Amino acid sequence: MALVPSAVSVQILDISRGGVLLRSTHGVRLASTGKLTTMLKGQPFTAEVEVRRVESVPGGGCRIGARFIGISTEHKRVLEDFTFRPSS
Repeated sequence: MALVPSAVSVQILDISRGGVLLRSTHGVRLASTGKLTTMLKGQPFTAEVEVRRVESVPGGGCRIGARFIGISTEHKRVLEDFTFRPSS
C-alpha cells in the first residue's frame, strides 16, 4: 500500500516552541504526522508535526493539537524569534 500525501488548509490558532493549535474544516487522524508550512514574521517556517488531539467544533470542522517532532535549526530560530516575549 502506498500513502499519497494531501494538503489540508488550516488556520493557526496558537503556536509555541513545543507545538501548535490549528483549526481545519477537514478532519485528521490522531497520531498522524505531516508537515506544517507557514510564514512567521515574514520568515518561512516548516516543521514536521504529530497530531496529539482532535476536537470537533460547533458549526463543523475541528481543532487540532499537534507537537513538533522535526524542525531544522534555522526554523527553530524563526520559531524562537516569533514566540519570544520580553520581560516587562
